[in-house]
Amino acid sequence: MYIFLLYYVKIDSSNGRILIWNVSSTIMKDHWMTGIGLGRFSQEHMHYQKEYLGTKVEDGEKFNRLAGDVRFAFNDFLQIFIEGGILILTMFVFIVLSIILLLIVHISGLFL
Repeated sequence: MYIFLLYYVKIDSSNGRILIWNVSSTIMKDHWMTGIGLGRFSQEHMHYQKEYLGTKVEDGEKFNRLAGDVRFAFNDFLQIFIEGGILILTMFVFIVLSIILLLIVHISGLFL
């Protein structure tokens, strides 16, 4: 319930992120295996954004004024997947989960 209310706090910001994520999902579908290369998100996003807004007429009217030069996907996992592909994302998730597990073991060891 509260998540839906957060959308209305800053509607343009929310719609801008939705646009970024919609365009990012298209990039992800095209380059899921190898990614687009580290640091290339901004370049590729501009190309895909133009294509997305040109083909999605109903979304184009809603998002045209929000389109712009985007540097980040506003989601680390999504950006890592887009830039590095499935292998890099898998390694990143493994590292994050390993750190969390080590912290849990370390913290629980302190309280024994």
